[in-house]
Amino acid sequence: SVTTRDFPRARYLQSSVGALTGMPAWMVFLFSASNLSWLGSMVDEKQRKLKQGLLMIGVSRNSYYLSWMAMALIRMSITLVLACIASCAFAVTYTDPSVVIVLYVLYTINTILLTLCISAV
Repeated sequence: SVTTRDFPRARYLQSSVGALTGMPAWMVFLFSASNLSWLGSMVDEKQRKLKQGLLMIGVSRNSYYLSWMAMALIRMSITLVLACIASCAFAVTYTDPSVVIVLYVLYTINTILLTLCISAV
């Protein structure tokens, strides 16, 4: 006769549900504050027509948008570090911090590229 057993696994530890239910909302609000100030800077530059002036003197579009992306990454890195510390300490305590950091970095790059797409219109 053949007997079967369950595969051994560690005990499941449940995270705090209260912290996880509000997490997406505070993430959006946390990153939108720095995005709005950055988008305001881009609108101010459009009003002054600095982009056209830079393109006329020979700056390529790639370097122009790369400079905006670098500035946004520098600005949002403070928010990124604070969000990683807060979520690792309170919300997702049983998750590996490197996973949280990678997800926040990808989310930051995504919001920066979305803001660049909005500003290009």
